[in-house]
Amino acid sequence: MLSPNEAEALTAPSKPNLSEQVEALLWNPPWTLISYVILGLVALLPRVWKLGNFALEKETGFWIERSTAFLAALQRGDFAATALANHPGVTTMWLGSMGNLLHHLLLTWGLIHTDTSSTTLALMQLPVALTNTIGLLVGYWLLRRLLPINVAILAAFLWATDPFLIGLSRILHVDGLATTFSTLCLLASFYYWHHKPQNSWLILSGVAGGLALLSKSTTLLIFPILAFTALAATKRQPGSLARFLNLWSPLLVWSISLVATILLVWPAAWANPGEAYRLVSLGFAEGQTPHIPGNFFMGQAVEVLDWRFYPIALVLRLTPWTLFGILLLFWAWPRSETLAKSRHDLALMAGLTICYVVGLSCFEKQLNRYLGLAFPALDILAAAGLVWGAEHFGLLLGRENRSLGYSIANWVLNLIILAGLGNLLWWQPYYTLAFNQVLGGLPTGVSTFAVGSGEGLEQAATWLNTQPNLASVTVAATMPDPLQPYLRDGAQASAGQGSLLPQKTGYVVLYLRNNDQGRPWNPPFNQFNGQDPVHTVTIQDIPFASIYQVPTPAVFGEGVKLHSYAVNPSAFRTTGSFSLTTHWQPLKPIVEDYKMFIHVFNLTWELVAQADLPPGGPNAPTSTWKPSRFVSWEHSIPISTTLPPGNYWVTLGLYRPQDLWRLPLHTPARPAAPPDGGNTQALEPVSFP
Repeated sequence: MLSPNEAEALTAPSKPNLSEQVEALLWNPPWTLISYVILGLVALLPRVWKLGNFALEKETGFWIERSTAFLAALQRGDFAATALANHPGVTTMWLGSMGNLLHHLLLTWGLIHTDTSSTTLALMQLPVALTNTIGLLVGYWLLRRLLPINVAILAAFLWATDPFLIGLSRILHVDGLATTFSTLCLLASFYYWHHKPQNSWLILSGVAGGLALLSKSTTLLIFPILAFTALAATKRQPGSLARFLNLWSPLLVWSISLVATILLVWPAAWANPGEAYRLVSLGFAEGQTPHIPGNFFMGQAVEVLDWRFYPIALVLRLTPWTLFGILLLFWAWPRSETLAKSRHDLALMAGLTICYVVGLSCFEKQLNRYLGLAFPALDILAAAGLVWGAEHFGLLLGRENRSLGYSIANWVLNLIILAGLGNLLWWQPYYTLAFNQVLGGLPTGVSTFAVGSGEGLEQAATWLNTQPNLASVTVAATMPDPLQPYLRDGAQASAGQGSLLPQKTGYVVLYLRNNDQGRPWNPPFNQFNGQDPVHTVTIQDIPFASIYQVPTPAVFGEGVKLHSYAVNPSAFRTTGSFSLTTHWQPLKPIVEDYKMFIHVFNLTWELVAQADLPPGGPNAPTSTWKPSRFVSWEHSIPISTTLPPGNYWVTLGLYRPQDLWRLPLHTPARPAAPPDGGNTQALEPVSFP
């Protein structure tokens, strides 16, 4: 017989454990609202912070212009002309157009007073960033219905703080929007087929699917997953007629929603359907050709990428905790009772990733950013693995106290959240350069793929803008479009033509992706291979942009050519000297040993420093120089450490030491340069800090 107290204890409802208490708390309306606010801020801030501070090649080369043309076509009622790209990129152009209108309104109302290219770009990027943030919050709303609440919250957080996705979500391009809309399309369809078969979820899925297709045509690769979801869900139902109706009736609703969205959002789809279809078809055909002539993969230049590209890119682009969570999921899958009701959804997300990677690998055009659509699914899968792993670890440590175990699990998950926030600071603002730090981070990415689309060129422009002669020369660049918006008024960047630099080239900017990583240097820039740049832009110690100065070749006497030079005054305050590197090229044998004089003048032509040195260094007298062979030396020129900061002229010439006779200079004198006694080559004005 049980005592009354024992009987009461057995019949009384059990007290919920800590995990159940936390879950109940998170479903509370106030805490639900707070979770949306916090997640919204976490997602929004890195997506809008410092917009327009740098530009990527595709933005300046294509989507700014396309968005402007799209808006112009809408304003004049020429709806057929809204077919502008084969992506088709319609959502990108709509949002870019909204940014253009916002820019115009802010200027009209006097709320902004600058009309710079960077301001324009920032306002065109802003609607894209906001749309992706709102899409993420809608995704969180769906995840709360699909997954256990703690898994849903962590999944949404991983999605919000994934640096690779943030990078795609804040630029004026198609991949971020395609990723967001495709994910919403899938999540809504999963909820319909596995949880709540109401037409509203089908309509949401169809609308999101239509927007995904209007963003990027390759999102068609997700539709087999949708079809499989519908078939698998209806196969379990009895009766062939019921299965038929339960399959085709929802698919019809979904298809009508998708088609209606396309017709409403893309005017060319009904005003000029033939051209719209032709452009989308071209997009698929374009995928069968490499993106650029030649590629770089696994440390070597290759013509065509192979099947390994996307699997390796996928692993290297994941955050360390997402990769760890996916590995844990393999262990958790057969053991977790919490995930039992979500197994169908999680299995389909894993299937989506596999199908998408396999589908993309069938195309010859392969780029890291094309993988974006797989990352929300991987973050969701990782969240399931991490939550199970944290609870398993906590209960293992607190095996005699389950409340303590769940408390430890929550602390582990909080540490993951803190790591995600810290990771945002690590990669900002260049989220597109994010690679898994556990696997080597950015250095591994650079040694594995062709990396860089314009990141860091705004820093190159900042340095160039300090050069006094910038407006009077041309900047030759391997990637001029992302550089141009950040150059000061009057400065011009150009890629050159064929094997020739642009006329009046004063500086050359070589970008990592174009002239490094094992690929041959492209003419006309190959002449700088092996030379020292005057300035280098580094990102996490990786040289992304190298700047070279291109002086007018100076020829002394019968053929002593000063090919190029580099002046570095940065350390003179501490060393009492600055460096001048000269690159000489004799055009014929030299009989005598000449010396070189170096003079430094301020802008009022007062001499502030001078030196006399062998032009090729102490071990290479000019009589030993071989015709056409370069002779280079870095000279140390003494100068006062109290020299006032400012711009100074550096001049040089060659002379015969026996009688101080200067070799004639066969190059026109620079305007405004100090005369310095004639037969003197004035270098560009140099800024001494």
